[in-house]
Amino acid sequence: QWVLVTKEVIPGSLGINAVAQTRVLADYVKNAVFAGQEMPEEYADALQEFYEQEAEITKLMSSDWQKCNRRLSVLKLNWLCRRSPAEALSDCQTYLDNKGERLLPYTYDRTTRLSSYGYLVGIGSADSAGAYVSAWLPRSSDPHVGVVFSRSR
Repeated sequence: QWVLVTKEVIPGSLGINAVAQTRVLADYVKNAVFAGQEMPEEYADALQEFYEQEAEITKLMSSDWQKCNRRLSVLKLNWLCRRSPAEALSDCQTYLDNKGERLLPYTYDRTTRLSSYGYLVGIGSADSAGAYVSAWLPRSSDPHVGVVFSRSR
């Protein structure tokens, strides 16, 4: 299968919480990926699901962060447009091997997978020492954490 992945995090996705990042991802899908063309039904359905659940998931950031992360991790939009940690690491290595350049040298990609404790896993800060794996609370607005767009077929 082929995979289309942005080289950098989506503009506007750094330094905001996980729900706001998902909103930026939704806007990117609607206004950049499918701009001027008909959106496939699975993407339209995924956007609708997010819009319907966004307010409730946002409330969970304060009351039950683990449930918030679980809800984010199973959103269709995130499964369609975010990478797994393994995919992010593989992309970083493949790009380095083929282009001699490092992806995400100063930023992290918050993926759609959960750590064993319930944090959303992030991959990044890929420098000469390797790539780092980290995790954050959904309300975290770290200025180095964003979202990379990924679409596979």
